[in-house]
Amino acid sequence: MEFHTQQIAKKKRNDIANTVVSHTINHLPDDVMVDILCRLPTKQLSTTACVSKTWFRLIVASCFPKIATGISYLGLILRVETILQHPRVTFCKTDSMRVHRFGSAPIPNSCSKILPFKVSAKSLIDCCNGLLLFCHRNKAETKSLYYYHVLNSVTKQCVTVPKPGKTALNMYAALAYEPCESSYYKIVRFQGLRCLNIYSSETKKWKTVKFHLDSHVTEAQWLEQSLYFKGAIYRISMSGHLLRFVVDEEVSVNNQAQAIDLPEIAKRCPRGCVGLNNDQIHFAVYDKPDLCIWVLEHQLFRSNIHTFKWNLKCRFSCTRIHTMENKYCVLPMAFHPYTDSVYVGTSSQWGSSLFCLKPSSEAPYYEGRVREYHKAISYIDGHLNWDHVFAYPMLQSYVPFASGFAMTTHPDGMFLP
Repeated sequence: MEFHTQQIAKKKRNDIANTVVSHTINHLPDDVMVDILCRLPTKQLSTTACVSKTWFRLIVASCFPKIATGISYLGLILRVETILQHPRVTFCKTDSMRVHRFGSAPIPNSCSKILPFKVSAKSLIDCCNGLLLFCHRNKAETKSLYYYHVLNSVTKQCVTVPKPGKTALNMYAALAYEPCESSYYKIVRFQGLRCLNIYSSETKKWKTVKFHLDSHVTEAQWLEQSLYFKGAIYRISMSGHLLRFVVDEEVSVNNQAQAIDLPEIAKRCPRGCVGLNNDQIHFAVYDKPDLCIWVLEHQLFRSNIHTFKWNLKCRFSCTRIHTMENKYCVLPMAFHPYTDSVYVGTSSQWGSSLFCLKPSSEAPYYEGRVREYHKAISYIDGHLNWDHVFAYPMLQSYVPFASGFAMTTHPDGMFLP
């Protein structure tokens, strides 16, 4: 009897203590709560988000974006649409001083172990701030429809998103994801030349927005590669424009898309490259014998109308890179996200190579032209047509993305939306 009385008394004391602790924590200011929760390891923070909807919203909206700063750069994912008639996806670790043979691909191989299919050049369509976007058709189904798959290879999150409507067409799509601003992502699907289908992982719904561009822009080819920056998707049009599509808000049809004139050199040269470097949009194009790089500067914002201007950043002299004559054999592929480096694909009589160019400490040849410091980081047996190669800077995000207000447990222990 005495033992039973002691147990009841102990239980009451614990209940009182838990009530006091719960009352104290729930009544702390949000900024104090965020500071406390951000001290937890990422995996434990994901687990804590399952305590309640209030904590889930707080962690997803404030904690994850706060700890997502400083995403590390791994290297380049290369999608090769044709190389000796064998399309492939490979990974190149660009920070190594060794020359790596083209085709060693640990990241695509690890992705294939998580996805319900094998990664191929046809399935990979975009890469954005640590997330990969795939499109795959399940041939086992009678209607054989395409599905989108969003993957974080670090947290092993993989989410399947059905395409809008019942169409079996595989249209180009892009990812919109900035973990420093939001834990939610968007899939932006280009439905023809007049509409965007936008999927939000927060609402788990598709919506359609219309846009308008001039006919000479829509009639030209658009490169199936894009970048996401400050609420907009950017794509290069072979009409000599950089296309900007607003995806984070719905504005008027005329302001939903905008064609920004590329520098004049780009209109007489082969394919250029657009990318992010130190939170600025850069554009590069080869104008023999120089590689020209511009920075896009925002000039004016008034009544939902943005105006932009290109400023020439530098001209790399590429005379020390041996290339084949009379061919587009120096092609800019991608920008390093954090350093003043650009990656170019080249072809010579010995084969094809991937080079990293960055400003040299040596004196420039003359004002406006910089001597390049270059190193070969990958080589390919045989000649590769770089026009059919797309390079994606691969970032490493340890912060899980969010989807709706529910999280389930992965067998390995990670929490997935």
